[in-house]
Amino acid sequence: MNTFVSPLTSITHKYRSLLLSCLFCILFLHTKAQDLSHYYDTNFVKTYPGLITGRIYLSQKYTLLGIEAPKGTELLQFRPNTTINLGVGATYKSVTLNLAYGFGFLNRDKDKGRTRYLDLQSRIYGVKWRYDIFGQFYSGYFLYPRGLAAASPSTFYRRPDMKVRELGFNAYNIVNHKKYSYRAGFLQSEWQRKSAGSFLVGGGISYGWVEADSAFVPSSIKTQYKQNEVDGLRYAQFGPGAGYAYTLVIAKNWFIAGSLTGSIDLSITTESVPNRTLTTVKVNPDFLFSAVAGYNSDLWSVNFSWVANRTAIEGYYREAGYHVSTGNYRFNLSRRLEPGPKLKKVMKGIDRLLDRK
Repeated sequence: MNTFVSPLTSITHKYRSLLLSCLFCILFLHTKAQDLSHYYDTNFVKTYPGLITGRIYLSQKYTLLGIEAPKGTELLQFRPNTTINLGVGATYKSVTLNLAYGFGFLNRDKDKGRTRYLDLQSRIYGVKWRYDIFGQFYSGYFLYPRGLAAASPSTFYRRPDMKVRELGFNAYNIVNHKKYSYRAGFLQSEWQRKSAGSFLVGGGISYGWVEADSAFVPSSIKTQYKQNEVDGLRYAQFGPGAGYAYTLVIAKNWFIAGSLTGSIDLSITTESVPNRTLTTVKVNPDFLFSAVAGYNSDLWSVNFSWVANRTAIEGYYREAGYHVSTGNYRFNLSRRLEPGPKLKKVMKGIDRLLDRK
């Protein structure tokens, strides 16, 4: 099996969040900035042109690998030991910049081993379209729950040699964009004043690979799993999808919002076993889920959100597939701010740059 070595793994954890933030900034700089109020029905969505939304937040990202088995046999779930990050950020119109770091006082769990990772999850919430861009580069996993396949019931089985990589892109049109705002819940730069929802139509594409120095399934339990010799996995998937998003507004300021999209993907999977490879072509369902709940007003917003993407991977063996799940848990405390005279000059420069056609 060919081993993939990414130059991204040499980037120290200290600078990963900064790199991620710079990428986000570049992506958003290609989105046209303007007063969006005329796009919306103002009875449902309120915008804040000229104001900056500043935030303090806690977040934790993940990319996990699931190895499935017939009914009655326990799912193998390899999880990364990712950090809880404390960050600050700001949103101005369509430009967002976030900076975060995993401080030691927030991360004291050492018995799960070390995970080196670069996790690029960019979600661009436009007025008419929502885009999801994924770039996961993870090395080092542990097997959940504690004690499964481990030498002691009180420890975790670790796989420092396991690597999971995934690249993906989804795009969904927000059909009822005049009354429904993704930004209100997930960026806090707008306010959903009345309950509303929208159908979503689009699709996506993903490509990924999983590698290890030996078989994924631990030798002590390998007889229970048909994939017990697999030590490499590659997959490519693409297809159309649809879904629905809705925000329930309670007593004007409180809200619960969620969206779910499902796609029917054509999937090409290659599993590596000793001395040969197994290639499978199938049709798989995939899901993209997001939920957020909190409080919103003209000045303050506080919320908790969870965004998750599940890629189902059908292998050669029946009832013995895989799945790769990525996601982000996040707590935000945000406030809308009036920029001072010096900062307004900077904002005008950003406006001139972004409004160029």
